[in-house]
Parts: sequence; structure tokens; C-alpha cells
Amino acid sequence: MVAVSAQLESQGGAETKEQLAASSRRLHRVALFYYVLGLAQVAGVTHTVYSGDSAVARLVLVLPHGRLVNGLLYAAHTLAVLSGLFSYYTMLAVLFTTFGSCSALFRGLGAESARTARRGQGAVLFLARHHVRLVEAARRSRLLFADLFIHIVSTLLILPLLGTVELIVAVKKVDSLTVATFAALTTTFVPICLAGESVRVK
Repeated sequence: MVAVSAQLESQGGAETKEQLAASSRRLHRVALFYYVLGLAQVAGVTHTVYSGDSAVARLVLVLPHGRLVNGLLYAAHTLAVLSGLFSYYTMLAVLFTTFGSCSALFRGLGAESARTARRGQGAVLFLARHHVRLVEAARRSRLLFADLFIHIVSTLLILPLLGTVELIVAVKKVDSLTVATFAALTTTFVPICLAGESVRVK
């Protein structure tokens, strides 16, 4: 994608360059949104580690140790949970910017095709070669995330369903984590669908 983007930015028309610049700014904001979203959950996630119902709290009750060992257990658990949190949201930022970039470059190639169609066969072949490279880049990007999609999508569909059941059956036992699962539909599942549809249409 880098080679195609470089060619469009150096040889593309003014409209194409402006379109690519606007897409770049939008994708930068998307990536920033997911980093901020991850940071916003640090306090809540850390609180669950130190709550009385956490895995570490139960382990300490079952296998009492000294204060130093207990402190190390809590620190290790906090580090593991926060690492998973930041890895997840970094993955989402990379996913959406990658497929968003593919979509923007496809649009740029389409605009250049309409603009350079009158220049002859050489210009058309030039764009065709870049189109092939971009299709291959989109295919490789899809394969890069293929193993993760089944886990992400299944989790995003199952957790809100379980949350709905909990709201209906035992509304007094609903906690903030249950409510937070519904936000995952708007922050992850819907953007994944829109990103895939955007690439497919282009």
C-alpha cells in the first residue's frame, strides 16, 4: 500500500491528493479514538483487579502468603490485564486504519482512472498495475486478521446477549461490566462491518 500511496501522492491530481489527505486525517482520528478509549478503561479495569471478587483476591484467600507475595500477585495481574487491554485496542486501531487505507487508496485509483483515461494505454496500464498491487495488499491484510475475526465477532455477539439475559433474569446483580458489553457493539462490531463493506464496495 505504501508504494501505491506514494505514486498517487506524487503523480495524482489535486483532487486525489486532497482526498488522500482527508482520509489520512480521518484515520488518524480513528486510531487516536481507540487509544483514548483504551486509556479511559484503565481505572475501571484496575479497580476490578483489586476488588474483593477478583481472581487474585480469591487466590489470596485460598492460599494466604506474605504481604510481599500478595503485592507481587496483584502487580502481575494488573500488568497482565492492562497489557491485554492495550494490545486489544492497539489491534483495533491497526485493523481500522489498515482497511480504511485500502478503501481510500481504491477511491484514489478510481478518481485517477477517470482523470487519466484520455491519456492513452500507458496511463491505463500504469493504474492497472497499481490496482493489482492494491488488491493483493487488501488480500494480505484480510489474511493478517483472519484468525482474529472469529474470536472478536463471536465475543462481540455473545457478551451482549449474555448481558441482556442477565438484565432480564437478575437485574439487581447487573454490574458495570455487563452494561459495558453493550458499548462494544458500537465501538467495535459496527466499525468492523463498515470497514469491510467499504473495502468490498470499492
